[in-house]
Amino acid sequence: MAIYVEDLEYESGSSTWAKVRHGGFLFRALVNGKQSELQRLLGRECLVELGFEKVASWRIVAGFKSEDSCIKASTEVPGGICVMGEVHSVMPINSGAALVDMYLQTGPEFLAIESTELGGTVPSVGMGLEVTLLGLCFYPTNF
Repeated sequence: MAIYVEDLEYESGSSTWAKVRHGGFLFRALVNGKQSELQRLLGRECLVELGFEKVASWRIVAGFKSEDSCIKASTEVPGGICVMGEVHSVMPINSGAALVDMYLQTGPEFLAIESTELGGTVPSVGMGLEVTLLGLCFYPTNF
């Protein structure tokens, strides 16, 4: 996955709050690293992995088209980041739970979510899925 780091705001533990751009959307998120380490990433494409604390909300998106894939600030959950993509695969990991792999065409990127974070729902491959994440953090891989 790739983002652009547009501005660095302030440090929070081992991460820094930053304004980042993904596709056409600008939003605030944590980027792992101290401000001094992240300075060289300003205005440049940055390859990242991502992690998050929890899924705040989710929904199946009827009529989803791949070009609707995105990562952007949530308009409904304060501090939340909305991720929209297509369910690419579902892999059972134990009785009653599965790993749901979302594909975002806008990168291309993947995001894995356990079905337990979706209230136990296991969406079908090909469905559109929107999840709102709390505690999203990007982890640069190209320092």
